[in-house]
Amino acid sequence: MIKFVGIIKDHENFRLKIGRYIKDLAAPTEKEDYLDNVVFYLEHGVRVFAFLEEVFDGNTFIAPLVFYTDGKWIWPSYLPFYLKRGYWSLLPEEFINDVFKAKFIVPEVGREKLKEARQFFTEVYK
Repeated sequence: MIKFVGIIKDHENFRLKIGRYIKDLAAPTEKEDYLDNVVFYLEHGVRVFAFLEEVFDGNTFIAPLVFYTDGKWIWPSYLPFYLKRGYWSLLPEEFINDVFKAKFIVPEVGREKLKEARQFFTEVYK
Protein backbone atom coordinates (compact mmCIF):
# COMPACT_ATOMS: atom_id res chain seq x y z
CA MET A 1 0.00 0.00 0.00
CA ILE A 2 1.30 3.44 -0.91
CA LYS A 3 1.40 6.15 1.75
CA PHE A 4 2.01 9.88 1.86
CA VAL A 5 4.81 11.40 3.91
CA GLY A 6 5.79 15.00 4.66
CA ILE A 7 2.65 16.78 3.51
CA ILE A 8 2.32 20.33 4.87
CA LYS A 9 -1.19 21.75 4.51
CA ASP A 10 0.13 25.32 4.26
CA HIS A 11 1.45 24.46 0.79
CA GLU A 12 -1.43 22.38 -0.50
CA ASN A 13 -4.12 25.05 -1.00
CA PHE A 14 -6.73 22.54 0.17
CA ARG A 15 -5.94 20.11 -2.67
CA LEU A 16 -4.93 17.27 -0.37
CA LYS A 17 -7.03 16.63 2.69
CA ILE A 18 -4.09 15.19 4.61
CA GLY A 19 -0.97 16.49 6.31
CA ARG A 20 -0.28 18.99 9.05
CA TYR A 21 0.10 22.73 9.32
CA ILE A 22 3.60 24.06 10.02
CA LYS A 23 2.40 25.63 13.27
CA ASP A 24 1.29 22.16 14.47
CA LEU A 25 4.64 20.45 13.88
CA ALA A 26 7.00 19.61 16.70
CA ALA A 27 9.66 22.26 17.25
CA PRO A 28 12.73 21.91 15.02
CA THR A 29 15.40 19.58 16.38
CA GLU A 30 19.13 19.22 15.91
CA LYS A 31 20.39 18.07 12.52
CA GLU A 32 20.36 14.28 12.27
CA ASP A 33 23.64 12.63 11.25
CA TYR A 34 21.92 11.10 8.23
CA LEU A 35 20.23 14.30 7.01
CA ASP A 36 22.25 14.57 3.79
CA ASN A 37 21.52 10.94 2.92
CA VAL A 38 17.78 11.31 3.49
CA VAL A 39 17.70 14.54 1.47
CA PHE A 40 19.58 12.79 -1.35
CA TYR A 41 16.98 10.00 -1.29
CA LEU A 42 14.08 12.45 -1.37
CA GLU A 43 15.61 14.44 -4.22
CA HIS A 44 16.03 11.31 -6.35
CA GLY A 45 12.51 9.90 -6.19
CA VAL A 46 10.48 9.13 -9.28
CA ARG A 47 8.16 11.95 -10.30
CA VAL A 48 4.47 11.16 -9.76
CA PHE A 49 2.98 14.57 -10.59
CA ALA A 50 4.31 18.07 -11.20
CA PHE A 51 2.27 21.24 -10.96
CA LEU A 52 2.79 24.64 -12.59
CA GLU A 53 3.20 26.12 -9.15
CA GLU A 54 6.07 27.20 -6.94
CA VAL A 55 6.25 26.72 -3.19
CA PHE A 56 7.36 29.60 -0.97
CA ASP A 57 8.04 30.00 2.73
CA GLY A 58 7.06 33.62 3.11
CA ASN A 59 9.27 35.30 0.50
CA THR A 60 11.74 32.42 0.23
CA PHE A 61 11.43 30.18 -2.83
CA ILE A 62 11.51 26.52 -1.80
CA ALA A 63 10.85 24.45 -4.92
CA PRO A 64 8.45 23.86 -7.78
CA LEU A 65 5.55 21.73 -6.54
CA VAL A 66 6.35 18.16 -7.51
CA PHE A 67 5.44 14.86 -5.87
CA TYR A 68 7.86 11.92 -5.90
CA THR A 69 7.67 8.24 -5.03
CA ASP A 70 9.87 5.26 -4.27
CA GLY A 71 7.00 2.87 -4.95
CA LYS A 72 5.89 2.76 -1.32
CA TRP A 73 5.78 6.42 -0.28
CA ILE A 74 4.78 9.67 -1.99
CA TRP A 75 6.34 12.95 -0.83
CA PRO A 76 6.41 16.60 -1.91
CA SER A 77 9.41 18.46 -3.32
CA TYR A 78 9.38 20.86 -0.37
CA LEU A 79 10.07 18.12 2.20
CA PRO A 80 13.91 18.40 2.08
CA PHE A 81 13.64 22.15 2.78
CA TYR A 82 11.83 21.46 6.05
CA LEU A 83 14.09 18.58 7.07
CA LYS A 84 17.10 20.86 6.68
CA ARG A 85 15.37 23.18 9.14
CA GLY A 86 14.91 20.40 11.68
CA TYR A 87 11.29 19.37 11.15
CA TRP A 88 11.98 15.65 11.55
CA SER A 89 8.48 15.13 12.95
CA LEU A 90 7.34 15.12 9.30
CA LEU A 91 8.89 11.66 8.87
CA PRO A 92 7.35 8.59 10.50
CA GLU A 93 9.77 6.01 11.84
CA GLU A 94 8.54 3.52 9.23
CA PHE A 95 9.67 5.84 6.42
CA ILE A 96 13.10 6.37 7.98
CA ASN A 97 13.50 2.60 8.41
CA ASP A 98 12.57 2.03 4.75
CA VAL A 99 15.12 4.62 3.61
CA PHE A 100 17.84 2.97 5.72
CA LYS A 101 16.92 -0.48 4.36
CA ALA A 102 17.27 0.92 0.82
CA LYS A 103 20.72 2.27 1.82
CA PHE A 104 19.55 5.77 0.84
CA ILE A 105 19.08 4.78 -2.82
CA VAL A 106 15.58 5.02 -4.30
CA PRO A 107 14.70 1.60 -5.72
CA GLU A 108 13.67 1.28 -9.32
CA VAL A 109 9.98 2.04 -9.67
CA GLY A 110 8.42 0.01 -12.46
CA ARG A 111 5.71 1.21 -14.77
CA GLU A 112 2.91 -0.59 -12.86
CA LYS A 113 4.05 0.75 -9.49
CA LEU A 114 4.23 4.29 -10.89
CA LYS A 115 0.74 3.89 -12.34
CA GLU A 116 -0.48 2.71 -8.91
CA ALA A 117 1.17 5.73 -7.23
CA ARG A 118 -0.45 8.13 -9.69
CA GLN A 119 -3.86 6.53 -9.22
CA PHE A 120 -3.49 6.67 -5.42
CA PHE A 121 -2.44 10.32 -5.58
CA THR A 122 -5.39 11.18 -7.81
CA GLU A 123 -7.86 9.49 -5.44
CA VAL A 124 -6.58 11.45 -2.44
CA TYR A 125 -6.29 14.67 -4.46
CA LYS A 126 -10.01 14.79 -5.34
